Amino acid sequence: MKIRHALTTGLAGAALVVGLTGGTANATSSWTGYRTPADVAGATAWGQIDPDGVRITLDVNIKDTNTGDAYGARVRIRTTYNDGGVRPESLSASNTSPVNHTTWNYAGNAIRFEIMECTTKAGADYRCGSWYTIWQR
Repeated sequence: MKIRHALTTGLAGAALVVGLTGGTANATSSWTGYRTPADVAGATAWGQIDPDGVRITLDVNIKDTNTGDAYGARVRIRTTYNDGGVRPESLSASNTSPVNHTTWNYAGNAIRFEIMECTTKAGADYRCGSWYTIWQR
């Protein structure tokens, strides 16, 4: 398990370095909130980001991992643009629909994407992880 975690952490670090240095920043990259500061028990978020140069496509999945309880799951997305603008988004899942998926498109001047997993109760955030950067220019 430690080897898998170290490999995952190393690959995530390498992907972040590529994004920061501009290397192959146009390659599609997978991301996850699992075992990051964004992680919270009861929710799992994952997806892909594809910065094609003109537009950036963000594929997002959220899963309620404890479908037998009274809590749902949510992933929050915070996108920052080079002009200082910020675009928040969120996607939720619950006992009745334990996995939810969507794709969002962003302007090419987005410079950072952050995620945060949350559990929800009666539709409101109940417990959340911390913001975690999944992609940065």
